[in-house]
Amino acid sequence: MNTINYYMSQLHFLRPEWFWALVPLALLLMFMVKTMRNSNQWQQVCDKHLLPHLLVATQQRRQYLPLIILALAWLISVTALAGPTWQKKALSVYESNTANVIVLDMSQAMNAKDIKPSRLQRAKFKIIDLLNHIDDGLVGMIAFTSEPFVVTPITRDASVIAKLVPALNSHIMPTFGVNIAVALQKAAQLIKQSGGKHGNIILLTANTPTQAALQIAKKIEKQGDRISVLGMGTTEGAPVPMRQGGFVTNDHGDVVVSRLDPKALATLAEEGNGIYINFTETDRDVNKLADFVNHDFVEQNQKTKDKLELWVDDGHWLILPLLLIVLLSFRSGWLENVS
Repeated sequence: MNTINYYMSQLHFLRPEWFWALVPLALLLMFMVKTMRNSNQWQQVCDKHLLPHLLVATQQRRQYLPLIILALAWLISVTALAGPTWQKKALSVYESNTANVIVLDMSQAMNAKDIKPSRLQRAKFKIIDLLNHIDDGLVGMIAFTSEPFVVTPITRDASVIAKLVPALNSHIMPTFGVNIAVALQKAAQLIKQSGGKHGNIILLTANTPTQAALQIAKKIEKQGDRISVLGMGTTEGAPVPMRQGGFVTNDHGDVVVSRLDPKALATLAEEGNGIYINFTETDRDVNKLADFVNHDFVEQNQKTKDKLELWVDDGHWLILPLLLIVLLSFRSGWLENVS
């Protein structure tokens, strides 16, 4: 009994404004009752004080039965829409303040085909997979050649980036060359603008970092951000295609072969206090990166856990009696009494 009294004391409605829908119900009932009384043929030939003695009580009750069913169904529907609730449910809420910036190399070297169909195409596939593995937090993306370009600013909706990635190719880039240092600087700037205390920079490249890039990585690490690298290529390498056809050549006319330098890229990741991973044909590389991104800052209390209590909308339970009324309304002949 105490339990029932407790729930009754907690009973309220999440959307009480729906009860205004009872006003047209009242007006409709008044109109229909008046219409039904005026349509009675006995009223035209008998005095009003004699009608109760001439009409059968059962007939009168049946005449108003459709109105009663209509009013009851309307009342139940409005009550359900109003959101009756009498209990709360605790939900665990996680929110990450860590910003993750994906930095994609779009230089001509990324068009080499030592990874089929090309380094760039496989890098884009890896990015989409990585976005699907990131649990939460802020995500942004930069594409770069000799200059960095923001593909998307920092957002919590990773699907926005996933939709743009397939359209990226080196032919749309307005500049040539490659500059990893300025791309890392731009990524760190995005993290700072997001308001997060720490961030992950995930670099996908096949180019060898310069000494300037290593110095920038060390500076970014001191700011509290981390740089991880996914090496897109092989040590055997492959020729670099040109936009107009053919392959890139050196001053002597020899075809330039772009080879991945895992040691140099690993040094860059080390300076940035991140991890270096070689490209794999499986999803092992993405899983390792995602694990680092999702759990690296847990010990620094970047993920805040809280309990949020929300009122439970129990209006759906009223669908059952409403369905019963609807089924009863299909009884043969009951609508004829409305006329």
